[in-house]
Order: sequence, then C-alpha cells, then structure tokens
Amino acid sequence: MKLQYWLSAEEIFGRPNFKEKRFFFLKEEATQIFSPRVEAILAKIESIRELWPGEKIIVVSEFVLFLDIIKEAIKRRSKTVPKFQIRLAEYNGTVNLEERSWIQYAFNLLIGGPEVLLLSAGAGGMGLNLARGTHMIIAEPPWTPGKLDQVIGRTYRLPQDKQVHIWHMRAHPSEIDQFVLDRQSQKVHFVRQLLSAIAGEADTKASNEAVDVNEKALPTHTV
Repeated sequence: MKLQYWLSAEEIFGRPNFKEKRFFFLKEEATQIFSPRVEAILAKIESIRELWPGEKIIVVSEFVLFLDIIKEAIKRRSKTVPKFQIRLAEYNGTVNLEERSWIQYAFNLLIGGPEVLLLSAGAGGMGLNLARGTHMIIAEPPWTPGKLDQVIGRTYRLPQDKQVHIWHMRAHPSEIDQFVLDRQSQKVHFVRQLLSAIAGEADTKASNEAVDVNEKALPTHTV
C-alpha cells in the first residue's frame, strides 16, 4: 500500500523557515528566472522610476511565488544596474498581521519607506490602504474582475493626492492570458444580464455609465 501524507496549511505556514524554503531554488544563480514577463515588469519599473521619480510602485500578482521571482530578479539586476537598488516590501498571506500593519504604515510614508511593494492579489482586500502608491503593475490577468477592482481600489484612499496609473502586463500572443481575459468577459456579461433581469434596463444603464466614468478617470495601460 502506498501511503501519502499531505501537509495542512497550518503545518506549512506555521514553519518559521517555510518562506526561505519556498524560494530557496531562486537564490541559485543558475536558476533561470528572467522570462519575457519578468523582463517586461522590470522594464516598466525602470521606466516609471525615470519618468515619475519618487513615486511608489505596487506590483500585483495572484501568485506569491511569482512575486518571489520578481524580488529575486530585482536583486540580481541591482548588482549590475544601480537603478534597481530599490527598497522592497512584500505583502501576502505568509506575512503575519503585525508585519502587514508595519508594511502598510511604512509604504504610506511621504518620505522613505518601501519604494516598490510586491502585493498578493489575495491579500489586497478590504481595509488595506495603499494611498501612497501611484503606479500599479498587474502582472497577469486575474480570474475575477471584481478582485482586480478591489485591489486597484486600495490606492484610492486618503491621503491620495496624485493620479494613479494602472499598468496591465499582457503576453502577445499568450493563450493563457487570452483564456483568462475571455473568462473575465463571460463573467461580466453574465452579471450584466443578471442585473438587467432584476433591476431593469434603466438601472443597468446607470450602473454601466458609472463604471465608464471610473474607467475614464483611471489611466489604464496595456503593455
């Protein structure tokens, strides 16, 4: 009989050295981590820091491991490119609550604090204030449009007084990205049909106009 033992989430995340083990292989110089998507994100970070010096950047991904890859990529690039000597912080489910509070406070400092925040989409929910972030890089299309709206909303909090830019990273051609985008469209279409059936065309039209206004007020870029 073949026995299998599955670790529970508590057993995994409760280990003090789990985080180190999680991306131990990334620290090996031989590990290839500079994929086209990673390179595109690094290029966008560099461009933002040149065009908007001093403004803070948030990199969002559904996958904590991918954020670890971005962190390691920045670390490696900083050895040859001084511009990538950046103060980084991570905000995800493996960070304890006390650290999360401190990271949020430090990121929102007017002077100092992390310059780039690596944010897990799952951790960027209600109650999180990232008002000092003025550039948000969405690493890949999210499965749920509502989750993306919620994460973007973390930058629209007091004392935000600058224009926020949203940068969507798209791989062309990418069957995976396109599949996720198609699923998003299907979900949005279903919700609008449901609202139309429940509230009537007048209410649906008003709701759509409100969404359009919000989108126009938010510079959104596809890279």
